[in-house]
Amino acid sequence: MALAAPLITVSSWVRAPPVSFWRSTMALRIYIAGPMSGRPNLNWDAFDRKEEELRHAGWDVVNPAAMDRETGLDPEGMGEYDYEDAARRDIEALRECDAIYMMAGFQFSKGACWERALAKHWGLKRYYEIPREDHESEHIRTR
Repeated sequence: MALAAPLITVSSWVRAPPVSFWRSTMALRIYIAGPMSGRPNLNWDAFDRKEEELRHAGWDVVNPAAMDRETGLDPEGMGEYDYEDAARRDIEALRECDAIYMMAGFQFSKGACWERALAKHWGLKRYYEIPREDHESEHIRTR
């Protein structure tokens, strides 16, 4: 007497792979944090250079300067309302990341300090352009 083959249901072979599978096959996402306010052109040039370096190193990069440009933000005429909207948007973007990259001078930026604190609270990996002994010493080689 032959055994019958097990019944295969559509749901057993159509299901998407678990999130862990996708995370293991995709580049990790990193958020760039650093000083913007009070810098010429909101420091967008430095953010763009860092984005290029991190992409070259294999990261999927979230660049708040690029998000600012996409929304049409004017670096010369940014008001308090624009700042609050940008900060809210940046926090939502950070939540979707695996890590944060702290640019030199981040400690002088209220926004970057908040982003670092949230990243630490959420358990994101933290990397620093200039490692210091008073915080984590992780450093990404981009060149």
